[in-house]
Amino acid sequence: MSLFVKLEDPVKLKKALLITKMAALNNMKRYEECKQFKKEIKEKAASINEIFINVPPLVEEIKRMLPEVDIKKLTFEKGMLKCEICGKRFKTEQGLKIHQANVHGIKKGTGGEGKSQTEVDRLTKELEDIERELKDL
Repeated sequence: MSLFVKLEDPVKLKKALLITKMAALNNMKRYEECKQFKKEIKEKAASINEIFINVPPLVEEIKRMLPEVDIKKLTFEKGMLKCEICGKRFKTEQGLKIHQANVHGIKKGTGGEGKSQTEVDRLTKELEDIERELKDL
């Protein structure tokens, strides 16, 4: 490529200079966009870093807010429900309810009472039976 340009056609020369200037300006524009993008990434990285610094205390706070769960009472078998009294497993909630009603005398109502309320009722009845038996002696 020659560094000398013939000045025979000034229009072609001007066109070539403008194309070269456009290419240079496009490169400068891309460079500035990259600098701006890099700056934005640094700012976002700093804010993300700040969030990560605050995560461990937040996790501890969330742990303190969660209720304690008795792992022994949890069942992890897919699709199986466990009777908390005897440990027998059932495929449906209906099967578990029928079992608890027939075997353990537990009849759950629609309210919040469950095993603990009916267990108290069962124990009260058992105590009354023992007291009657003692009176008869």
